[in-house]
Amino acid sequence: MKKLLLSALLVILIVGCASADGPTFNTLSESKQSYGLFYFFRGDFGSSQSAYTPSLLIDGQKFVEIKRNAFTYIYIPEGVHELSFRANILSGYPSLDAKIIVRSGEKRFVEIFDPVSVSGRTLTYTSNMKEYKESDAVVALTGKKYEKPSIFESPR
Repeated sequence: MKKLLLSALLVILIVGCASADGPTFNTLSESKQSYGLFYFFRGDFGSSQSAYTPSLLIDGQKFVEIKRNAFTYIYIPEGVHELSFRANILSGYPSLDAKIIVRSGEKRFVEIFDPVSVSGRTLTYTSNMKEYKESDAVVALTGKKYEKPSIFESPR
């Protein structure tokens, strides 16, 4: 029984460590009238990062799971919307929730951080979001691979 549980845990960790396999970021998309263009991305911080892949929800609908070293983008209609980042329940990570105001034609760039820190025998899981200026976002997005959305129509 113990071996079965350990095997199952190993499979979950290996699957959670998967990385995006889409095209590498090379240029920003154009914004659209009546929509805001949002880029979401996640770095790869090695063993100091969760092996689990967090999900991005927009207005309660799952949009995408953002793997390590990946990005995605979506056109969101102008208005007030809710963003949520949900980690796998087994990961121990807190969820992040935020209300955003989307303006027509704007571009916004949000990075998701999910570091793990160890102090003695204590593991601390945190979840954070950081918004970037466009010039800094282009640098941060370089080398990241596109993660195709799972529910909404892909903007590509």
